[in-house]
Amino acid sequence: MKNIFGALLASSSVLIGSFSIAAPPEDSSDVVRHLEFIGYDVSMNSERISAKHPENPNILIKKYQGGMLVVAFYGSNDNGKRNRDKLIALVNELNSEAVVARYYIDKDGDMGVEGYYPGKYNKNSFSTFIEKYNLVTKQLVGKLEELKNYFK
Repeated sequence: MKNIFGALLASSSVLIGSFSIAAPPEDSSDVVRHLEFIGYDVSMNSERISAKHPENPNILIKKYQGGMLVVAFYGSNDNGKRNRDKLIALVNELNSEAVVARYYIDKDGDMGVEGYYPGKYNKNSFSTFIEKYNLVTKQLVGKLEELKNYFK
């Protein structure tokens, strides 16, 4: 079961390039240090922060609407693309249990998991936000048997 979840995490890194062009958050150096402290391997360019973790979703962070948008992507397989209606129903179940994240299926049939952090970086607030965003790991593991039918 852990191998399948690992494959889901790996598929999120494959889609990193599809994140829309933007800019990293204003306090990006603080965000990078924070993520590194909690175990992420972090890189940054002029468009975004990219952070990979061995247990939590691989995420992208960009400046958005006066705060930060945090996104993880998961590539769907052929079955997921063919059964979009079933995939959307599963994503709706995940949304009904989400805390700070929202799940969606993009135009290519891949799943995005977004979380919005309002305002500038604050150590305590960002810690709480990332902790709650990473609850998606438990959600995905809880639906692993169904998810493995639709994702690479």
